[in-house]
Amino acid sequence: MATVTHALNLAPTPDIGSGTIGHTVTWETLTSSNADGEGFRLGGEILDANVQIFGTFDGATVQVQGSNDDGTTWAQLRDLSGALIAITAADIVELLERPDKIRILTSGGGGSQDIDVVAMIRVSY
Repeated sequence: MATVTHALNLAPTPDIGSGTIGHTVTWETLTSSNADGEGFRLGGEILDANVQIFGTFDGATVQVQGSNDDGTTWAQLRDLSGALIAITAADIVELLERPDKIRILTSGGGGSQDIDVVAMIRVSY
């Protein structure tokens, strides 16, 4: 399994007066049929989080997973309707759970997939 590192983009300043700040985490170029995105620790009080998944799927499925331990045990996360997240085409989904860490996992696909994932995480400060 190929692990794809994430890029963290910390918002330079909070949304003045709102008490919140948003950060993005990006996993780019998930190209192997069983790629995992490096786990990312959310930290702080998470108000909401969503992920945008896009690119060439070529039959691949993308899961968003969470972990509350040291990142060795992962579970598939759910969207706001309670459905397990298993994306097969470009989409944006809001995460129901707020685990300590999240990662991306791809499976299947014909080998020509090129998937990018951007998570937007809003925290209170």
